[in-house]
Amino acid sequence: MTEEIVYKIVIEDEDGYKTLFHGIYGSRRLPRNKWLRASIKYGVDGSKQKPYVTGFHCFKSNGKATEYLKKFRTEKNRVIIICFVRGLRRKPTNKDVFLADEIFIPSQKC
Repeated sequence: MTEEIVYKIVIEDEDGYKTLFHGIYGSRRLPRNKWLRASIKYGVDGSKQKPYVTGFHCFKSNGKATEYLKKFRTEKNRVIIICFVRGLRRKPTNKDVFLADEIFIPSQKC
């Protein structure tokens, strides 16, 4: 599987990074220097959409991640990080958002 560099919006606190919404196997913490596999689930955005396989939400450019971040009610503790992913595909309900099967967050900020 090919690795790609992407941008991800996360919550940063004194203990590291957390996911914005859904956890991974019961935790919202995102450990560094470890490949994480997304929980395989089916999601639906809206009542008329077809189900799709979920994954780690990310963006192919920092600009798109920054645009998306502006949609949140608060930017408090939200940061955009660079990470590596495998199994990347476009989210069917938003052309700017991509979903990844696996993610790797380096220990040092890029």
